[in-house]
Amino acid sequence: MSEKATCRGCGRVLEGHPYHTGKSAWIMNHRKYGLIRAPSCHYGGHVCSERCDVKACRELEGSMPGYSGEPRRLSGNLDREIARKWDELRREYPGAIS
Repeated sequence: MSEKATCRGCGRVLEGHPYHTGKSAWIMNHRKYGLIRAPSCHYGGHVCSERCDVKACRELEGSMPGYSGEPRRLSGNLDREIARKWDELRREYPGAIS
C-alpha cells in the first residue's frame, strides 16, 4: 500500500504525493480552476487551510527546544507570512478558497 498525502494540521487525506517525496498534493479539484495545489506549512508538510497552517506551525514550535507547551503566538512574522500566503491563494482562486 502506498503512502498518502495528508494535511499536517488535520490529517485529511489529499490527492497527490506525500510531502517527503518533494511532489505536489492538491486541496481540491475545483470545477472552474481544476486542481489547486496544497501549500506547504512553514516548517514542512502539506496543509489544506489557513487554520491548519497555523495549527501545524503552533504544534511544531511547541515541540522545539526552549518552548514550554504550545505557544499562544507564532514566532517572528510567521502569522503575517501565513496570512499573506493564503491571501495570495484567495486572489489567485477567487471564490474557491474561503
